[in-house]
Amino acid sequence: MPLRLVVHDYSGHPFQIQLSRELAGRGYAVHHQYCSSYVSGHGDMQRRPSDPSNLMITDVRLRRPFARYRAALRAAQEVEYALKAFAAIRRARPDVTLICNVPLIANFLLVCLLRGTRRPYVFWHQDVYWAAIRDALYQRFPAPLARPAARLAESMERHIARWARRVVAITPAFIEQYERWGVSKESFVVIPNWADLGPFAGAAPDRGWLADHDVHRHVLLYSGTLGMKHDPELLLELARAPELGDSTVVVVSEGRGRDWLAERQATVAPGRLLLLDYVPFEELPDVLASADLLLSILEPAASRFSVPSKVLTYLCSGRPVIAVMDPHNAAATMLVDAGAGVVVSHPERRRLPAVVRALLDEPDRCAAMGAAARSLAEGTFGIGMIADRFEGVLVAAGSASLTSGLGGRS
Repeated sequence: MPLRLVVHDYSGHPFQIQLSRELAGRGYAVHHQYCSSYVSGHGDMQRRPSDPSNLMITDVRLRRPFARYRAALRAAQEVEYALKAFAAIRRARPDVTLICNVPLIANFLLVCLLRGTRRPYVFWHQDVYWAAIRDALYQRFPAPLARPAARLAESMERHIARWARRVVAITPAFIEQYERWGVSKESFVVIPNWADLGPFAGAAPDRGWLADHDVHRHVLLYSGTLGMKHDPELLLELARAPELGDSTVVVVSEGRGRDWLAERQATVAPGRLLLLDYVPFEELPDVLASADLLLSILEPAASRFSVPSKVLTYLCSGRPVIAVMDPHNAAATMLVDAGAGVVVSHPERRRLPAVVRALLDEPDRCAAMGAAARSLAEGTFGIGMIADRFEGVLVAAGSASLTSGLGGRS
């Protein structure tokens, strides 16, 4: 009998629900769970007429929107979420649960509850969270206060990985961390993230989505989260750059970074900066199709472990990408190796307007980069091959011994 699976993706991103649909199509009973209280670019979480009856989609909702930047309230909400997530998983009665993107405190409490009730899980590891927490703590507090809190964060994340039946890492950069944590080599596998190609199949260049807005000749578009790992000032600098006077920087986002830009929009010439809310996933191809260039930003401290999912979605749209990030980041090397975009390191950020200008002045080069981006996506984002790998991981985790996890020592 096929396994009963829960895919629990807190963020509700598009490629996770695509995986759930593919697994359900293979005969598995799949409960896909996400949190709509987390403001982000969600995937298509509505049941489609083509969805099999064995796919169930559940919103595990908080009582109020997630307070990402209010520490005390956020901690309380993470406890709330852990309890609600555990209840949702328990109701689904899965053979194994795939956990993804859950905030660290909530994730730790959730896996404690799962482990205490002998419910196996796979940890789909999207970021080394404790490292980002450590950096934030040392920026805000003296070392004697920051150090023990950082150690606690690392301990929680280490146990999440070690208690898991299997760990799925999105990049080989995580392997060194697993070795330090004592996670056995047999229990983790690297499966890079991807994006859902399907909706972008017919996305030809089109400004129709921006017809109701005053935009200039060129559109430089940023779509997605503007959080702790991003620097909205870079977008403001582009909107102010004299050499880009024929361009509009369009930002499709919500939250702190978007609010920071809104507070400074009056300092930008009319038509140079346009701020818009997230759109439903089915509209995203039209959003990206309106751009001449797509923009991505990742702070240096996050570059080692993070792989921005927006870059992967950008590739599907067949548009050239300009990324401001560490050139050694996995997404950066992907762009450069494929000829799909340009990477500007943070020490060279002053060059960014000139780099943008040079690309806009070479439309043939932009077209070639866009074609290379789409070709790369078509060659690597096939959901069939990706689901084969996840299926192997989940079947192995579901059939492992209930008394001893394969993630290392307990």
